[in-house]
Amino acid sequence: MEGTRLTIQNHPPEGYEYSIRTPGTPPRWIDYDLELSYVFDLLTQECRKENWDFEKVSDLILTLTFFWYNFMPLSRGTAACGYVALVAMFLAMGIKISDMVPEGVLVDWEGILRPRHTEFIDAVKPWLYNLRETIDMTEFDSLPHLDEAFPTLRSMITVLNCENY
Repeated sequence: MEGTRLTIQNHPPEGYEYSIRTPGTPPRWIDYDLELSYVFDLLTQECRKENWDFEKVSDLILTLTFFWYNFMPLSRGTAACGYVALVAMFLAMGIKISDMVPEGVLVDWEGILRPRHTEFIDAVKPWLYNLRETIDMTEFDSLPHLDEAFPTLRSMITVLNCENY
């Protein structure tokens, strides 16, 4: 499927123009919609099993992330949103990712520069899967609801601007 384009164009007399382009064509949107829906369905089917496969769920989360990174329009915040969604999917399954993204690694570019999701998974597995651990999901039941912890818009904004709330 068509992903992000890296282009170099000759522009005499100034030199060359380097650009990153993400096509927004309707057929491309349809292709990615079908693929993302398919992978998401596989992930939800696996997650609904009583004894779901830890590795399969992990790989499906990364597959979904790969297609998101290749589909997304490159704009401010989309790569971070993709990574937050990746971590959130792991947490939703009770899997904590304890390792940080290594210095010099941009997870979105690991996906964009790879032609297949399997190569993306192989590239990020060594550090992302290194410190995965299951967590007891019942501990979340004791946490206060968001509207109890931050009852006003002011308190929500304040917590977003504090290092240690």
